Amino acid sequence: GLQAKDLVQKAREQCADAIGAHPEQILFTSGGTESNNMAVLGLARSLRKSQKTHLITTQVEHPSILAAMQFLEGEGFDVTYLPVTKSGSLPPALVESAFQENTGLVSIMAVNNEVGSVMDIPALAAVVHKAGALFHVDATQAFGKIPVSVKEWGVDALSISSHKIGGPKGMGALYVKARTPFTAQIVGGGQESGRRSGTQ
Repeated sequence: GLQAKDLVQKAREQCADAIGAHPEQILFTSGGTESNNMAVLGLARSLRKSQKTHLITTQVEHPSILAAMQFLEGEGFDVTYLPVTKSGSLPPALVESAFQENTGLVSIMAVNNEVGSVMDIPALAAVVHKAGALFHVDATQAFGKIPVSVKEWGVDALSISSHKIGGPKGMGALYVKARTPFTAQIVGGGQESGRRSGTQ
């Protein structure tokens, strides 16, 4: 058991190092879908108390993001689904124009899983944070293919998946920046720093 625990910790450190994060900011999940669900639901629900119930995403996100957003609409959240250009890019000005006084979260993929367009994440992050909102990035198609740095990108949460880089299926991770409001979606034994319960 101790040997297995050490290996999990080593994997957490390797994962954190790969994206420029601290190990305690890495939460292991069952894959990219769960990481995306945890990010969108966990961040959005934590913002409900402050009435930040407007969310922004794009029309071309992975189904795990779009379905989570639609689920939140059923809980009373308001979601804006932005279009992208013909080349698949997302102008930061378009995101900026969509902000409302109660916008709390923006979720945008780093690399599109169908056409491969690469978003300007640092520029988008600057716009999002200027408006006082949280920024989640689905980096499952970017991790291992282009440089990913949570510090240089300026994100609050970031999703990655194991099998996209040749690792085992059924594994993923979610980076959550320190002191970022987050509501656990799976509770119980308090594993993963209390943010995702369940024996590893």
